[in-house]
Amino acid sequence: MSDFFLSGKKMGICMGMFNNIIKDFGGFEILSVNVDPVKIDKYCDSMYLQYCKLFKPPTYLQNVEWKLRHYNAGKKIALSALFYTQTKYFINHNIKNICYYSMYYSLFNALSSNLLMLPQLKLGQVARVSHGEVFKHVDNYIVRLGMYQDNVIILLNQLRMMREIYSYHLPLGGSYVNDNKELDAAKLFLKLTNILPVVLQFSNMLSYLTYYAWNKKGASVTDEYNQYSDAVDYMFSYFISFKDHLGNYSLIDDADYERQGYFLRQVSAPSPINWFVDAKMCDDLEGGWEPFENHGYDICDVLTYLADVINA
Repeated sequence: MSDFFLSGKKMGICMGMFNNIIKDFGGFEILSVNVDPVKIDKYCDSMYLQYCKLFKPPTYLQNVEWKLRHYNAGKKIALSALFYTQTKYFINHNIKNICYYSMYYSLFNALSSNLLMLPQLKLGQVARVSHGEVFKHVDNYIVRLGMYQDNVIILLNQLRMMREIYSYHLPLGGSYVNDNKELDAAKLFLKLTNILPVVLQFSNMLSYLTYYAWNKKGASVTDEYNQYSDAVDYMFSYFISFKDHLGNYSLIDDADYERQGYFLRQVSAPSPINWFVDAKMCDDLEGGWEPFENHGYDICDVLTYLADVINA
């Protein structure tokens, strides 16, 4: 990969990293329409330099960490799409209490995928981020830099409030929003429909910047698993091990352990999320779902939605 391609500063030409991505891979039309082009150019160039600084020089453990970040950001994106497409089903069948729940977690997981890709935050801060931390980090590292408008945080707040209301209090009147149509499920779903593709493409954009920066700083690293096996297993545990509040259970997702290991073996460096999320990952999701029999929710809607949104 040439210095001209990455820096764009030879021969008097200056091309920002966002334009580099579009020139070489296309896409990101939704993000381009919804974010100020001056701000997105400045942001991408700044983030690219931060990734380059982080990977100077690239190490084996960084390689493992950032491949895991990409893989699990992809899982968050798939989970967000799962909740979004299920929301459509709930709304069509007038299942009010669950549709607020699924809308909130659709946006929550999409924003969590953003945080996994941020170089300013350590892995332990974003692998299992709390609800309050999502608000704080998205505001600090994304909204304040002009990449999102305030309506993203406002919608997350509205959905969280309605999720809590329908989770802990039964509305015998059928709805809490008789005098506040702004919080009507259909209207909130329309807002989510407009905002979610921007958030998902933002994660994908960050994954491309990471990909460029890693290749710029020296793509290949030596396999040092034998030396750092404990550290690698500890990183794995962030994503696949779970404990209950009373200390009675400790569950490990063995299937996901194998998938993460397979991903690390097959992918040599951090790679763009859309290269794997709407194919292999969705295939695995569909394969573990009950067969569709012409009724109820169709799990294939996840792949259809992501194919339309991520690659647009």
